[in-house]
Amino acid sequence: MRFVAVLFCGILWVGFAEAAELKFEQPNQVIVTEYGQKETVVDFTFTNLSEYTETIEGVTTGCSCSSTELLDKKMEYAPGETGTIQVHIDVSGIVGESTKYLEVYLVGDDVAKPSASLSVKISKPELISLKPKTLKWAVGAELEPKTIEISVLDGQEVNLDEFILDSETFVGKLNEIKKGRKYELIVTPTDTSRAPKMGVILLKTDSKVRGFAKINAYAVIVQKAG
Repeated sequence: MRFVAVLFCGILWVGFAEAAELKFEQPNQVIVTEYGQKETVVDFTFTNLSEYTETIEGVTTGCSCSSTELLDKKMEYAPGETGTIQVHIDVSGIVGESTKYLEVYLVGDDVAKPSASLSVKISKPELISLKPKTLKWAVGAELEPKTIEISVLDGQEVNLDEFILDSETFVGKLNEIKKGRKYELIVTPTDTSRAPKMGVILLKTDSKVRGFAKINAYAVIVQKAG
């Protein structure tokens, strides 16, 4: 059988059917990594519950950032025998959450119907968090200010250099609460008479970490703020 690896890196968290022949102890796993961590390793242990020897023909991953190996270096498993598929995942480019998928094929499987589908949901602390990331005002609302709280991960220091707000519908003010650690961005609408209206806020920092030198936030006027 020839395998066609379909690249699919998503964030959707779903349940998967297990193989009839191979019983996986934890087919869907959740991993929390540390800031700055570059790789994580996840083990999927299984048992052959069938009455026959089963042969693993291949394991495909949905992302070039992942690689797999069978820890006992073999492909055939007798009835009742256990084994472990180990997955090495490059997490250096993950921001927030991401889910990686794997498909296990036994000899005789159709390429469209793997014997087992596995997943790893990875959660990685964000260097800089915005709460909330989007500020909303309902159409016709009072021109009252709202605040985005900006926090830097414990043990790290990042300075906010400036911000750019691309809409005349809003004005903003950046306050330093604790240098390199906490800031607040206060945004006030100048007109809420019409919707939709949106302003994109570009926050510039001195971070050298990919994805955090520039961060976007948003201010919007909507028909009904929720």
